[in-house]
Amino acid sequence: MPAGTSTASSDEPGSKAIGLPAYSSISLLLPPNVPSQGFEATATSELSDEVNLAPGIIIRPSVLDSVGVVMSSWACQSGRWNTNNCVSGRGSTFTHPLTVNVYAVDNSTGTPKPGALLATRTQTARLQYRPSADATHCAGANAGKWYDLLSRSCNNGIAQTVTFDFPGSAKLPRQVIWTVAYNTTHFGANPIGQTSPCYTSGPGCPYDAL
Repeated sequence: MPAGTSTASSDEPGSKAIGLPAYSSISLLLPPNVPSQGFEATATSELSDEVNLAPGIIIRPSVLDSVGVVMSSWACQSGRWNTNNCVSGRGSTFTHPLTVNVYAVDNSTGTPKPGALLATRTQTARLQYRPSADATHCAGANAGKWYDLLSRSCNNGIAQTVTFDFPGSAKLPRQVIWTVAYNTTHFGANPIGQTSPCYTSGPGCPYDAL
């Protein structure tokens, strides 16, 4: 399942929007990487999670303010994560459009599924390339991975949070299904195709390693 945070505020007349978290599965201290599902590798177009929103601490939240999604990037500027020769410049990034959708829950069949679309937001996210392979700290079964000094761990991808701000007009029920969607070379609502210059490059297209 994807990890995310939703913040919401009251729509009661005279109330002050305080943006209390209505739901969160993101750790306060984000780890260097998280379990993930590669859209290109698994033929995925949209990944979802059904959640029950909290009623809030002071006021019951009912209007969507923002959604945060943790993405894991396995992309390299040169080389690849699975050929043990990944090289990326410090702080290097790429951009790619991501979409978050929030749906009502349709329980009419007994199996929850997306119902009415309550809100959608597409934005071009700036995403990090994963750091270079560290042959000193990550060898043997960990060969090709990058090393995180703080956690002393070897990792294939790097975790990062992308925040989507909403205009504050979508009223939320207590139960919603939220999804993240984006296009890759062969999958998504509008697959990018193999004509992109990055497809035939050494590291491949970074969005295919997202």
